[in-house]
Amino acid sequence: MTNFSLTKYNKPTILKNWSTQFLPATKGVRNLESKYTRNKIFNYVRSFNKIDNGRGRSIRYQDVDSLGWLLSVKTKLPSLLREKILKSVEDLCFPSYNAILDLCDLDLDLFKVVYQHFKMDGIDRYVELLDRASERGRLDIAEYLISQRHPMSTRAIEEAVANGHLEVVKLLLDCDYIQDAPAQKFHPREPAYQRAAISGHLHVLQYLDSIKPKYPFQTNASIISRVCESDREDIVRYLFDHRKDILFNRRAVIDGAMGAIGNCNPSLLTFLKSIDPLTVIPAVVYEIYPYSEYKLIPAVEKGDPESFKAFMDMGVFGNQLHPKCIPYAIASGSLDLVKLLLTEYREFIHPPLPSSSYTIESVGAACQTNNLDMVKLVMENMRTSEPHPRSLLSFATKSGNKEIIEYVYHNTETIGTFGITIHFSDLDTIKFIHNLLRLDGGGDGAPSYMFEENDVIKAFSYHDIALMNYLLDIRPNILFSMRNALDSICYSKETAIRIMTSFSSLNEPLGYRPGNMGLLNVCQHGNLDLLRHYIDVLVSEGDGPSQYMKNRMFTVAIISKHLHIAQYVHDELGLIRNLDSDFMDRILFWGDQEVLEYVLQNKYCKENIKINSNMLRHASHDLETMKCIFRFRKGTSVVPEMIKGAITTGHLQMVRFLESKLPKNNNRLAKYILPDSFDGAIERKNVGILMALKEHFLPIIKNNLLSESIIPAWNEIKHLMIE
Repeated sequence: MTNFSLTKYNKPTILKNWSTQFLPATKGVRNLESKYTRNKIFNYVRSFNKIDNGRGRSIRYQDVDSLGWLLSVKTKLPSLLREKILKSVEDLCFPSYNAILDLCDLDLDLFKVVYQHFKMDGIDRYVELLDRASERGRLDIAEYLISQRHPMSTRAIEEAVANGHLEVVKLLLDCDYIQDAPAQKFHPREPAYQRAAISGHLHVLQYLDSIKPKYPFQTNASIISRVCESDREDIVRYLFDHRKDILFNRRAVIDGAMGAIGNCNPSLLTFLKSIDPLTVIPAVVYEIYPYSEYKLIPAVEKGDPESFKAFMDMGVFGNQLHPKCIPYAIASGSLDLVKLLLTEYREFIHPPLPSSSYTIESVGAACQTNNLDMVKLVMENMRTSEPHPRSLLSFATKSGNKEIIEYVYHNTETIGTFGITIHFSDLDTIKFIHNLLRLDGGGDGAPSYMFEENDVIKAFSYHDIALMNYLLDIRPNILFSMRNALDSICYSKETAIRIMTSFSSLNEPLGYRPGNMGLLNVCQHGNLDLLRHYIDVLVSEGDGPSQYMKNRMFTVAIISKHLHIAQYVHDELGLIRNLDSDFMDRILFWGDQEVLEYVLQNKYCKENIKINSNMLRHASHDLETMKCIFRFRKGTSVVPEMIKGAITTGHLQMVRFLESKLPKNNNRLAKYILPDSFDGAIERKNVGILMALKEHFLPIIKNNLLSESIIPAWNEIKHLMIE
């Protein structure tokens, strides 16, 4: 497969490569020498380079004539798609199953051209095509397919019903060539009716009910609870008024009432209550009471005080409210609802407020809203006999709001000497917090403060010298792990040297030294200068990386595509041994050409990593990767698993390339195709690859060599094959 660079390319080279390396696809070899074809190719490359902002990328040859790929870039290159279909549809390969379904996204004129072109190839046998058009509501395409007497299934009607496409529903049900079929064969079943109801397509339900004598169908009472859960009050009222045949039992009404509460819809609950006034509310209270901690949550997390008040007036929650509802009400951001709970309905809350555990949780939720008024309301109304603990400052610093931090600090007191975690996100916030904490004055009674370690790791992994230096300056006042800080540094060699020379501990009296995570982190980010410094210091102290660490550093550098780091580790630290067993598998799967070429040419890898059939299976999706392997590893043999992988991915050009590497004799590919080679293509419904290789596939069918597990999938698509 030939790649075309979009940043630098040479016209003669491209044309030469295309004319010599391109292998025939299902429609035959293209003539690349015509002026029209050359201009089309280069205009296409230039256009795609523009939409990709000139960054440059490789375009595989097979993509040029892949209808699936053209559809995927339809929004970026609409003119290319239209030109390709209208002017050279004969160059397009038969689309994959997914691409056939995506044809319903085309304009009608383009759809007609593609449909007529591939009609002889069996595209008119794909019943799923009309299903997708009905699902998308493409009335124009559905009308065209019916005019072509395209096969129809019940699913097409059901998808149109479920998605509310009434005109499509009418078109399909009035289709002339299904009128003689039994009435039960082409009518919407209960699931489609329920999906339409749940989605709120009232007009579709009204139409279906109007033709009920012609297309009888049944539905049950469970539809009420599901419609209530989706908060479709108009549908609920319609069903009760017009579907008298449905037996709406008490259980369905109660479940619907629970759905109304969950959606915070008192109007719907009032309607359901009117159906059975004596039992609905008591039953709801009975349902809620044992699980009040959880059942209350939907009623408060939407932050609607009027709806909550209406529920309370109806007695939905009985005479008790669980305090768990307070944090959820706070999280909704509704000051009015929180004030309502903490004042008017405070006496209903049990266990009674304030409670230290719920106070802490509530203040934390208030700080997360980033609303100072909410924080004030909660702290003033949930105060216990003791002052609020200074530990609440941890929640305030997490918000990053200076006003909240200052308010919480001045309205809390130190209780005990336990540590308090401080969160931060930027230098300005840290300076503000540090200046505020100086008011404690230190001493034995002052609490100990420590930074959140994840924030420290994040800070030292960025290239913000001022932030890192300030953290080091204030470390005696606010503690954090110096080991984590050093191991997190990716870019600043100066900061790393400062930590290694200016700080020490009982465990490391000579100064901190990078650990294994620090070495791997530098390899991952490609900082060769910092890695050299680390290695020089460790080696000078007789504590260089172990063989295991050398392997990991080499692997991480390769995977991160920092080949200069990998080369340094390989050349300066000694021979790499015993790499991870899946190291080469990952390289092949990603298909990065630069990395793959480096690994294949590396002396150690060349001598110690054998390219086996299992590894090649990972490369079966990318022709350039496969070509690279055969170019640098002479003597690599093709095995049946490689052919099977290419067929499974629907990669015809890969099959042809592998065929060219087989011994030169008649029917050479047949010996490498096994009875299970087509299983993956059958499961994926990739009829195109089956038709292209039918001289090998049909004998397997005729001799009944398919496995029993794959026969059901084959039965679904065999009508699409051209005999």
